[in-house]
Amino acid sequence: MIEKNSAFKVFEINMERTNMLIQAVEKISAYNFLYQEKAYDISPYHRNIVKAVQDKELEKISNSCYEHAIISIATTFETYLKELVQELLFKHGDYFLNLDSKWKERINALIDDSEKYDFEIILNRLNLKNRFQIIEFLDTYNLILLTPDQENLINSIYIKRNNFVHNGSILSKKAKIQITELNKVDKEKYFDLSIKWTRTKFKRMMIKVHENIFQKLNE
Repeated sequence: MIEKNSAFKVFEINMERTNMLIQAVEKISAYNFLYQEKAYDISPYHRNIVKAVQDKELEKISNSCYEHAIISIATTFETYLKELVQELLFKHGDYFLNLDSKWKERINALIDDSEKYDFEIILNRLNLKNRFQIIEFLDTYNLILLTPDQENLINSIYIKRNNFVHNGSILSKKAKIQITELNKVDKEKYFDLSIKWTRTKFKRMMIKVHENIFQKLNE
């Protein structure tokens, strides 16, 4: 049988990790300001020295938190997809069994078994190894996960995520070209996204995605 879970609850928990990265920068910035004000009591010159040092360090911290926040968002999306497959099979197993597909027998075996299965075993049994295969799986059952605009946002996040993991903080020439191509087909600007903008747009998008999936199943 499929173990009960809530994909969106896990999503919200993971988004809190991203929020903490953003809040860390804001708090450090506030502490720096207070410290600089105290330094001003000694002398304006002393304050300027302190400010120059702290601003340089804050820039490094901000860049690092930004990179890890993007990586966190990408991971949150992947985890949501995995948890979603488990939740869908638990709540709407009949829907998947009523449609013929290459996964039908394996899904039936998972649901009928007395042992409880989480998403790791489920995805392994269904041979869904990455986000592309999970999205294809959902598409097969007429559960369209992302609109073209939403897909562009996800692609921009993964372009940056892969760049940060493999090339550090500076966007590679390849990443710049990829994001430029996204801008040609969408009104949104994906090149100089602030992390707050990305976080907020991603969260709003995922709320709609989750609602649309279950609305489709409850029709």
